[in-house]
Amino acid sequence: MQSVLLHKSLLGNLIKALQSDYEVFGPTKKGLSYVWDKVHSLYEITLNYDCTILPPKKFVLPGRETMFNFTNGKITSIASDTNKKQVLFGIHACDLKAFSYLDKIYMGQATDPRYEERRQNLVLIAYSCIKPCDNGFCHSMGSGAHAHSGFDLQLTDLGERYIVEIGSEAGQKIIKLVETEPVSMEDREQLAHLCTESTAQFKKHVNTENLTKILFDNINHKVWDKIGEQCLACGQCALVCPTCFCFDIRDKVDLTLKSGERYRTWDVCLLKEFSEIALGENFRSKRKDRLRQFQCHNLAWSAEQFGSPKCVGCGRCIKVCPVHIDITETVSEIREKG
Repeated sequence: MQSVLLHKSLLGNLIKALQSDYEVFGPTKKGLSYVWDKVHSLYEITLNYDCTILPPKKFVLPGRETMFNFTNGKITSIASDTNKKQVLFGIHACDLKAFSYLDKIYMGQATDPRYEERRQNLVLIAYSCIKPCDNGFCHSMGSGAHAHSGFDLQLTDLGERYIVEIGSEAGQKIIKLVETEPVSMEDREQLAHLCTESTAQFKKHVNTENLTKILFDNINHKVWDKIGEQCLACGQCALVCPTCFCFDIRDKVDLTLKSGERYRTWDVCLLKEFSEIALGENFRSKRKDRLRQFQCHNLAWSAEQFGSPKCVGCGRCIKVCPVHIDITETVSEIREKG
């Protein structure tokens, strides 16, 4: 993979140059947390962040989007806001890998054209996590803290300069917008050292060896009763998950019942209504069953379907849980007590 060096003083110039063709979004401070927001200069971006409140999947799969409007039973307009050219500047390796999983869902056996167009117009400029976040375990899930693919460009802080890895033709064109320098063997060695050092700093871990089988064999483990009692079924863990892809389609009609809109909105398996079917029957009426579905789907069932776990180890589900349920602790308890 080709790499170059970019002096830190030129990073702002790169962001300005991007704005001639793209809307640029980056991690920005919001209270004690971080969000993805539109930026116009380097000074608005916080590159040394832990993780954003919502994952960047919202750029290809909005939380709520109008599909079309209708009047008297006829479609009057179809929403077409999917052709915007956007850059995500500073995305972490875990969120980067989440896009590769979502691509399998929405551009795999069947293609969602709205997702596909947004995805094709999205440029991903990654930023290596030299200091892991407190709740992250992305190294266990093979998604961090340094990405090896899936990006257009990836920046790693070497002090006064960034080593910039080029991962696509789009990245090749973008890096030509600023002056760069060649990479030395010493720079590459420093990069390798930083990655090794970063891995050693993780506080949370998941042993993934034979994990799918272990979870299948422990469907009725007592840990599900314990955390099921704790769980509030608020759905926050799934709402902030960067790979959760479920949605609902609803119609909103005005008081005359003549016009309205059809829209798509995120839906999550932690909510009781999610698994409710005709005549009110519900095959996951208990909270423990819905929580088990969420955690096991992320760690195991998805691997059966797509060959790799759905979980990328970002730790958002741990961070937002109001009763402190920790998916890494669930795995540890099942392994320890069988």
